Amino acid sequence: MISYLVHDHNGTILRTGYCSVRDFPMQANSADETVLFAIADDERHKVVAGEIIDRSPEEIEARRPKVAEVPESERPARITQGELDALLSRIKALEIGGAK
Repeated sequence: MISYLVHDHNGTILRTGYCSVRDFPMQANSADETVLFAIADDERHKVVAGEIIDRSPEEIEARRPKVAEVPESERPARITQGELDALLSRIKALEIGGAK
């Protein structure tokens, strides 16, 4: 088994893996992809002129998915079982009191 990476014409590493030498040429799925015998981290590295180089910290940060901000009012509440029981008791008391 050999290590390989597949990259596009921009040097973006699309995927990495292991395969037999016989299957190596089949790892590139289109004319836009190039396969290399190599080990790399697709987040930290890119390919420039056939060489694996480190991405800058700015490039790494720009590629990370953005985390959606959830407003405080829409975040799940974290309460203990005791707090939940007390809340349910108060709701039940209000319902009974309101039914009169």
